[in-house]
Amino acid sequence: MEIGGCQHQEDWQKYAGQPHDFIDLDELPQFTQRQYEMLIAWNRVADPAKFSTQRCRVVGGGNPPLDPEGEWVLKRWAPWLDRSRGELTPPGMLRW
Repeated sequence: MEIGGCQHQEDWQKYAGQPHDFIDLDELPQFTQRQYEMLIAWNRVADPAKFSTQRCRVVGGGNPPLDPEGEWVLKRWAPWLDRSRGELTPPGMLRW
């Protein structure tokens, strides 16, 4: 288990290239969209041959954005959150 943070915009680079099979980003709206996208890029198993059935997952939780910089979260998950777009995507349904 590794616990870390991204206080500054480019702090995601501390984790570059390191595989993580579980990434949990708490208070997601406080991350920038770039930080989020770069951090989840390494969501993979360290040794796929050894752990061929290992499930990989990214979880992001938090409250609604407190400032405009966090509103990327609402746009990214709009199909689940924004009723003005039409019928909401059911909870747990994956969209590609």
